[in-house]
Amino acid sequence: MMIIEAMSLVGEQTKSDDFDDFWNRQIQLVQGKELNTHFQPTTFSGQKEKVFKVSVEGLDGTPVIGWYIHHSPKPGKGCLITTHGFKSSRKSPSHYAHWTSIGYDVIAFDVRLQSGETGFNSPISGPLIGNVCTLNLLDEESYYLKHLYTDTMMMIRLGKSLGYSTIVLEGTSQAGGLMLAAGALLGQVNYILANVPSFSDMENRVRKGTGSLKSIQTYLSIHPDREKEVMRVLSYFDLKNMADRIHAPVYCSVGLLDQTCPAENFYPAYSRITSPKQLVCYPYNGHEGGSDLHKEKELALLAAFIEQIG
Repeated sequence: MMIIEAMSLVGEQTKSDDFDDFWNRQIQLVQGKELNTHFQPTTFSGQKEKVFKVSVEGLDGTPVIGWYIHHSPKPGKGCLITTHGFKSSRKSPSHYAHWTSIGYDVIAFDVRLQSGETGFNSPISGPLIGNVCTLNLLDEESYYLKHLYTDTMMMIRLGKSLGYSTIVLEGTSQAGGLMLAAGALLGQVNYILANVPSFSDMENRVRKGTGSLKSIQTYLSIHPDREKEVMRVLSYFDLKNMADRIHAPVYCSVGLLDQTCPAENFYPAYSRITSPKQLVCYPYNGHEGGSDLHKEKELALLAAFIEQIG
């Protein structure tokens, strides 16, 4: 295990000229949207905290489904927002007991069109090849990841609306990428934990066909004439192009044998983060990263952090 304070592997930035205008417009839409929510009390055996099934309307009207778990009789000091890895779901409320055990309340949501309950109300265009990462691939305004990034920002708004002054974002793989993106774009968070994160250095990941982006490589094998347009669209969602907007402290990890979200593809994003940061590298681990060992480190870090905020 190695702890790295800074990386020199910056890589090439691929921002389009209208990158900032595009995202500033999306942020205004997120901030200006009426927060349409629905809370349904839910009982789970052995769960000491209060649990609600919550629905939050995305920008396109899609209900994003999740759990809201909070301490009783009053909410905890901080709220941790999280989601799941690719093709998974938010699972049972008990899955988050380690966070509630150190004093955090939890919002955990299902990503669109994966194994959970969140659907997709927007129009779908183009062929769906391999997985959802090719959904609306030729248009940044309707591309699949735009909805995931803005959904995550809406969850931050939900946490704020519930009265939390301390918001922590946490996630692994797909979820790690989403939390870094939302923290960069919307801000309003106090800490970001991202394990083996996805969505960084996407052009190189597509060319090597790693992880969920293998489907885009397959798409381009059928439509090689569309490479320039596809890479242009992906550039809007590449963490290395937005990492300099992150202001919260970050605690990240990579597995140096990871073939799904390779460590070398995360370094260009990490290098551009200017807020306090720490990267833990696990030399003999793959996409599992530090697994339970790293989770213990995160728990210790966040337990100390929640004590600091009083």
